[in-house]
Amino acid sequence: MRNWKTALLLSLIIPIGLLATFKITGIVREPATISETLTLEPVKWKLERPGNIIAINDDLKSFYDDESISVNCSVFVYGYHDISEYASDYIALSINVTVTLQAGFVDSVNVTFREDYEYSEVWTPNVERDTKFYENLRNLSIVDWAQPFSRWWRLHGDIKAFINAGGINQPRDVCFWSPANWVLRSPRNQTHVMELAVELVYFNGTAYKRLVQPYQLKVGPDDNNSFETADTIGQGVDSWLYLGGYDVEDYYKIHVEQGHVISINAGGTLLPEPEFYLDLYGPEEEWKAGSPKHGYSHTVTYVADSVGDWFIRTRAYENYGFYSLTVNTYLPEG
Repeated sequence: MRNWKTALLLSLIIPIGLLATFKITGIVREPATISETLTLEPVKWKLERPGNIIAINDDLKSFYDDESISVNCSVFVYGYHDISEYASDYIALSINVTVTLQAGFVDSVNVTFREDYEYSEVWTPNVERDTKFYENLRNLSIVDWAQPFSRWWRLHGDIKAFINAGGINQPRDVCFWSPANWVLRSPRNQTHVMELAVELVYFNGTAYKRLVQPYQLKVGPDDNNSFETADTIGQGVDSWLYLGGYDVEDYYKIHVEQGHVISINAGGTLLPEPEFYLDLYGPEEEWKAGSPKHGYSHTVTYVADSVGDWFIRTRAYENYGFYSLTVNTYLPEG
């Protein structure tokens, strides 16, 4: 009886002693008391789901600066892969965060991936096996992390993955970088919205503060293949629209007042780019103007002879790829 009581006492004392040692050495981090949280405007990005493996190479940058801190965030979208080791299509990303403080120190940099679609996944390099991917960290070390099938028990609710990095020796400047694959695992008519948050905790010399930079990444289906399902657009630029292969045509609509000029420019975003036709239709779905032949870029200008929703149609001829659509309406001078 006495022996097992002694063993039980030792089993309690030893872990408590180790925990105290871990806290002293910084292996276990005490939570900071945050005096202020600043959440920046989200960076929004959308993509029409492609039908082929294709490069994107879009850099979604954010910058914050005040008298005490400078923060550069970047989510780089490498491309879309339709066939992969995940048995699903996915989008390849990387996250880059650079922080410089005038005084104080960086406590932590945390990146969290959320999506409410049940079956999607986010894969980052395994911290325990793929250590080479984290060699570019500066003045940071990975404190906690989770992804599917690797420390999956740490994931809750709509969280798909996270990486938490802690500052080493109270640094004033840090750099975080990690790749990530957003695996969709869905039918092609599914709309995905990924909420990616970069969270920075720092001490400015007097208090702990938190800075959050949200990103919203949206991947939508090809569902605008007729007048009835035309996407409603406004003036300005719509980018990362896809055409070619399975997607033979796209329709858009914009409300125009009678007598206003409709100016349309459409062209490939990057190689490979689609070769296509561009056409403009009136509110009664009657053809009004269009490109004389197929090509990689087009400009169409027309004066609206009636008020209502006007339709823009892009129709594939050869190749596939992303294109952008720029639409402006205005009263003619004079």
